[in-house]
Amino acid sequence: MVSGISTALSGYDAAVTQLAVSANNIARSTNAGGGVTTSGAVSPASYITYDPANPAANAQGIVRTPNPDLVQQVVNANTAGYDAQANLTSLAVQNELSQKALNIVS
Repeated sequence: MVSGISTALSGYDAAVTQLAVSANNIARSTNAGGGVTTSGAVSPASYITYDPANPAANAQGIVRTPNPDLVQQVVNANTAGYDAQANLTSLAVQNELSQKALNIVS
């Protein structure tokens, strides 16, 4: 049972990390100069805009803005949410089984 709990916790941690990465990518896609972590190549990786008032602009007023695939990021976020739910359900079942095993022994 301990390995099942360990596996579920590891899966939950991975799902939460993926959810955070996708959320950051979506948020940073609209912020010029923000870094984006992607699992696959997007073409073009960034696009150039002219915004001399932006703090991330170079001397010519040019800003490179990340260009993540927003549809893929939303899909990744939804999948991570479902993965997290599944792992929490697995933890609940493991807890229930542990409680029943303790009741049998006592």
